[in-house]
Amino acid sequence: MSNLELIDVSAPDVSGVRFTARHDGQAHTVFLTSEALEDVEYQHYDSSADLLAAFERQRALIATHVAQALASGASGEVRIGSLH
Repeated sequence: MSNLELIDVSAPDVSGVRFTARHDGQAHTVFLTSEALEDVEYQHYDSSADLLAAFERQRALIATHVAQALASGASGEVRIGSLH
């Protein structure tokens, strides 16, 4: 699988986390929904701080899904609504 780096995580809100991922030398904007994280961690997040903490805990899983989406040809802003 190609190289992926998660960079420039913006301030999340309760709907999700927007961040930049560098994949094969190109930067891509990615939006990860809060539902995707809640589904993986089996809990609901009421604050952006809790959502960001969950993002950090699941960073490797998120990177895998983003890399798969980009490798399959996703373009523009990539939306990740599930981590399964």
